[in-house]
Amino acid sequence: MGANRFEIAQPIDGMDIYLTIDPNIQKEVESLMQYYRATLMADSIAVTVMDPYSGKIKAISNTP
Repeated sequence: MGANRFEIAQPIDGMDIYLTIDPNIQKEVESLMQYYRATLMADSIAVTVMDPYSGKIKAISNTP
């Protein structure tokens, strides 16, 4: 399919989504991003923290 063509699948009952975001890690990431954006005078910053063994996302954020 082309970049502008896509299909939307109908949802199936019983399919669950389990979030793996750790609120403590997420809060720390957001705090560090504010500090380093100001310190480095960066236009933007993006961070993803992932468990290397399971692939679970522990924190994800970007700024501005």
